[in-house]
Amino acid sequence: GGMMDPAMPIAAAGADGNKGLELLIEEKLDQKFDALSGRCVWQCKDCQYNSKFKGNIKKHISRMHLREEVSCTLCHESFACYDYLKRHAAIKHKLLLPNQF
Repeated sequence: GGMMDPAMPIAAAGADGNKGLELLIEEKLDQKFDALSGRCVWQCKDCQYNSKFKGNIKKHISRMHLREEVSCTLCHESFACYDYLKRHAAIKHKLLLPNQF
């Protein structure tokens, strides 16, 4: 992987950055055929939540089942998920962070 910009206000739990988190999320999602809509949907293995968008399932798993806390490296405030950190960085520090998924 590439080097992370030290100005980016992200401190994810785990020494491997988000790779470990991504693997945990992948283990908790599944794809199934929804007869009602006639298309495949992504489903959370831990509950019945499903979506036709894989990114929505990844966010759901991260927020609801993994609770991977992230913190801002600029002010050390902690957040329950990356999206909340991203919003914080934009409002408080005027920084635009990339999407996680």
